[in-house]
Amino acid sequence: MVSEKNDKPDRIIYVISNEYRNRYISKNPGRIIRAGGCEFHLFKYIDEYGGQEVIDLPRFDENPEYTGEGRPFILTLDDQCPFGKKDDPDNPGPSGCNDCVWCRIENPADPIGVCMCDERKQKSKEEQPK
Repeated sequence: MVSEKNDKPDRIIYVISNEYRNRYISKNPGRIIRAGGCEFHLFKYIDEYGGQEVIDLPRFDENPEYTGEGRPFILTLDDQCPFGKKDDPDNPGPSGCNDCVWCRIENPADPIGVCMCDERKQKSKEEQPK
């Protein structure tokens, strides 16, 4: 687990999608985000409709990634999953992952976090049904 800004991450994950690969602005990441002991290197591309720079975010629903402890990485802007729980009793309705009590992010502006919900934790081989 990364504890200080100068520590090396356990893994570096390069977020490169085939859909935008030909439109990346630079070979250098446009943003680096630390979460769950990993560094996510995110690249910018030019949006073909608006002509603006956009950061290519991972698609964890299509390609899940997990921490070393088996906790799933999430996009904080995704809709809340069925296990989501808000910390606001006056407004318990569904919202995004960023409002969920299980969401852990290192920086409030980061779009990537870790879900600490035990229901979503990756099962070890010993825990999986036979």
